[in-house]
Formats: sequence, C-alpha cells, structure tokens
Amino acid sequence: MILFLFAEESRLEGFCYLLYLLRLDSFFILGGVQCGVKMLYDPFQVVIRAVEKLFPQIECRIVFAELEGKVGETLFPDDGSAPVISIDPDGSYRQIVELLAHELAHVAVGPDAEHGMAWVEAYRKIENEYLKAHRKIENSSSDT
Repeated sequence: MILFLFAEESRLEGFCYLLYLLRLDSFFILGGVQCGVKMLYDPFQVVIRAVEKLFPQIECRIVFAELEGKVGETLFPDDGSAPVISIDPDGSYRQIVELLAHELAHVAVGPDAEHGMAWVEAYRKIENEYLKAHRKIENSSSDT
C-alpha cells in the first residue's frame, strides 16, 4: 500500500497542514473527513496504480515537502520500515509526476540498485504502464 502524504508550509501565512490523500474511490480524506470533491484525472494516482499493478508488494510513504538542494529523494530506514519518498513541490506538475515515478522505481528495486539496469528496467515498466493507463483514460473521456 502506498500512503500519500502532503505536507507543505504556506509561504504567505506560515500555516503548516497535512493533507492525507488515501485511495477511497478517488475521494479525498481531509483531516479524517471525506470531502465531496472528486478529481476526474489525477496523474499521481495513475502512477501509483501503475506501480501497484507492476509491483504489488511495494510499500512506502510519499511526502511533499521543501528539500534543500534536491528535487526528490527516497530514504530506506535502517529499521526496515516502509521507505519514505520526499518530493519538493516547487517543480512543474509534469516534473513532479515524473519524479514520483522515478522515486517509486527506487522503492521497487531497493536501495542497492541506485540508477543501474534494474532501476532503469523498473522505471521503464512504470512509464509504459502509466502511458497505457493515460491513453485508456484519454480515450474513454473522448468517447463521452
């Protein structure tokens, strides 16, 4: 299971909040209360579903937070608990979606693979599955 956490400090008000995005029929859980807002197309969930289809054993947490000097990282805790992906939200939407796939490929192959062939293969599988799902969504929305 992939737990999607969003933590960002507002630059204007200094307000820190957590938004938990859990898969529940594509509805959001905000502070424990289900909201009636539904995203028609969420590329983050498309990437996550692609990864879960390809690597059903995968488990990690995803956090959006400002990072110093990097745009993303995956940490594998020494205690064997679920890896934590951190992504800086300052990039473009497309960059962040691609970075999510990049970091999830690290989780899929483990900490020792780095950017070797196993990682490249995992990333390509994720990318292909994402594009296949994206085309399917695109085609179904153009049919209506």
